[in-house]
Amino acid sequence: GSLAWRVANEPFFENVNFMNELKFRASWGVTGNQAINPYQTLSLMGSGSNYPYNGSNATDLGFYIANPANPNLKWESTTQTNFGVDIGILNDKFTITADYYTKTTRDLLMSRGLPMYTGFSSVIDNVGSVENKGIEVSLGSNISLGKVFWSSNLNFFSNKNTVLDLGGLDKLGYLTTTGGYGINTPFMYLVPGESF
Repeated sequence: GSLAWRVANEPFFENVNFMNELKFRASWGVTGNQAINPYQTLSLMGSGSNYPYNGSNATDLGFYIANPANPNLKWESTTQTNFGVDIGILNDKFTITADYYTKTTRDLLMSRGLPMYTGFSSVIDNVGSVENKGIEVSLGSNISLGKVFWSSNLNFFSNKNTVLDLGGLDKLGYLTTTGGYGINTPFMYLVPGESF
């Protein structure tokens, strides 16, 4: 949902000559994310673990549990709040647009390590929450000098991200590439209170 107040349309703004636009904006919303493979809540079967039995030397087809079930798995949810202002000066010769936002993602869908005695190394789970917040400012100009027209835009932004919670864990490590561990494998930690 969003709301806006265009102050420039108000009667008391008619006597403001140098500014032709002034609008305040506010918005809030929640979106979901299901960015994992289908059937991650189920315990799936794998094949290829062949072994002999019944006293035979031949191997027979064997099945195994490929991944642990997680019936409590749910979507990530991201809540975003935004406040902004739009300003036009001298009939939009100069424009300013500024926004402040906060975005919090909860129930992160990530791989969480399991004790090896379970038979599995990890499970997809909803692990913790992270936050992004920052400002964005855009300065524009539209100037005509005779037959010459000049238009320019400058953009500035600042963003800070923070790990808020990891479901009770003091840190969570993950590979930044696929293919397993190695001495030169990029590896990162998420730590509550730190950037990610």
